[in-house]
Amino acid sequence: MSLPSCHEPADPAPQYAHLFNGTTAPRTPNWNASVADSHWIERVRMVYGLDDDAVAWSDLLHRRRLAVLATVDDIVGATVELLASTGVLNNTYIVYTSDHGYHLGQFGAGFDKRQPWDVDVRIPLFVRGPGVPAGTTLDALVSLVDIAPTFLDMAGVSVPQNFEG
Repeated sequence: MSLPSCHEPADPAPQYAHLFNGTTAPRTPNWNASVADSHWIERVRMVYGLDDDAVAWSDLLHRRRLAVLATVDDIVGATVELLASTGVLNNTYIVYTSDHGYHLGQFGAGFDKRQPWDVDVRIPLFVRGPGVPAGTTLDALVSLVDIAPTFLDMAGVSVPQNFEG
């Protein structure tokens, strides 16, 4: 299934619109920081340094994205309940991932997803299902190219030779 997106306009459901009031975008060590000559964006001065308006927008966008995820939580919860009530939950894989990360002020760059920064390239991957021990955490690299062959393998289908991943 495809769920609501945290991309702009990131419009949360009305009941969640004020859920994260006061929350700010993560102030990571590289938030609004500059490292001389660390990236072409800084060299051409296209984007660097967040003024008060950019900080406020970054915080608002972060809150709105979190509020959209509250709807995703509802949908996932209802799906798990349906699977359990029909007796198929323990035979079903549930996979949650994203297509990219996102930066909100790291290195003084407003918001975007297209940089080679950790926050842009790391994606979540959560799997629940048969043979997946609860609470297991792996620190392995994952790429979306791995998803299709993994699904085929989980289904017991041989992975074609020409598949990457």
